[in-house]
Amino acid sequence: MSADHDIGMLVLVAGLHFRSARLRTRAAAWLFGRHQPFEHIGYRGRIAWWRDRPYLLTFREVTP
Repeated sequence: MSADHDIGMLVLVAGLHFRSARLRTRAAAWLFGRHQPFEHIGYRGRIAWWRDRPYLLTFREVTP
């Protein structure tokens, strides 16, 4: 597997966890989670790890 593939899969899983989480879980991930910034094919994002689950906090296009 390539690094791009791994990051892409992590973004998909983190987005799914974020959408299915309750508001208080989202807030706890944002406030207390371990944040992991990344860049992936022209996008910059941030994933928070809370209780061993990833939550996608931001995912924005990089402007030149």
